[in-house]
Amino acid sequence: MPAASLSPSIWAAQPQVACMGIFIWAAVVLTRLGSDPTRIAVRFFDMITVAVPPALPACLTIATVFSIGRLRRVGIYVTGPHTITLAGQLDVVCFDKTGTLTVQGLELQSIVPV
Repeated sequence: MPAASLSPSIWAAQPQVACMGIFIWAAVVLTRLGSDPTRIAVRFFDMITVAVPPALPACLTIATVFSIGRLRRVGIYVTGPHTITLAGQLDVVCFDKTGTLTVQGLELQSIVPV
């Protein structure tokens, strides 16, 4: 199957598939060496700890809190922390303050460069 025909979600799952493959390989090797299931489970958690640094979730939470504070100082109120990272990926924003409920359709009035 050509790469262009695969959906983006398949490509996004590749790191997880690779990690699971490495774990399965390690479990097979440890089983052949005579390790018990408890040792294999401990090694699995060792691999997770090495792959995800323990401080990473804390750093991301602290960065989000600081971002909310900086945005609030310039008059932007965040309704959900996940919207901060989403907004960083946007190229175009369209606001329709009035007219949606009273007029059928959307009419572009102006474009304001940032």
